[in-house]
Amino acid sequence: MSSVEYLASAPVPTTVKNIRAFEDGDKVFLHGIYNFAGAGEQVAFDILRFDEDGNIAEHWDVMATIPSKRDWKNDNGKF
Repeated sequence: MSSVEYLASAPVPTTVKNIRAFEDGDKVFLHGIYNFAGAGEQVAFDILRFDEDGNIAEHWDVMATIPSKRDWKNDNGKF
């Protein structure tokens, strides 16, 4: 089963909350909160580069689990 098939069939839906999005030429930068099939919230930063036909040519990302608020080292959290 592919990851896309797994996420589509999971009993808990995957959610994405976009916080910020920026475009600069052929690149798009996304900052958001993901919850893959109820596994817990993760903050993510994605960078996409599009080719001349508007298709995604490259994708980079970094993700980190959002800790409990009591474990935050400052009041800013991940944002």
